[in-house]
Amino acid sequence: MRIFYEVGICQSSVKLADKTKLEIVGKGTVAIEAPKGTKFIQDVLLVPNLDQNLLSVGPMLEQDYMLLFKDKKNALFLNLAAKK
Repeated sequence: MRIFYEVGICQSSVKLADKTKLEIVGKGTVAIEAPKGTKFIQDVLLVPNLDQNLLSVGPMLEQDYMLLFKDKKNALFLNLAAKK
């Protein structure tokens, strides 16, 4: 399954809560299929050795997304900046 719509090279690392460092190998845009069409999230880090996909709420809010979490497993996001 292809998650990234586009990705560029980014060399850095991310530190986990247990102090483990994982290599970041890319940064790009992720395409998410939604009921009203494809939605795009920008500036997503590609960390191949991470077991799960993570969403950082702070950076999403900084990019003018509105997030709504439901049922502890589903999230809805709207890019408010696109409507300005």
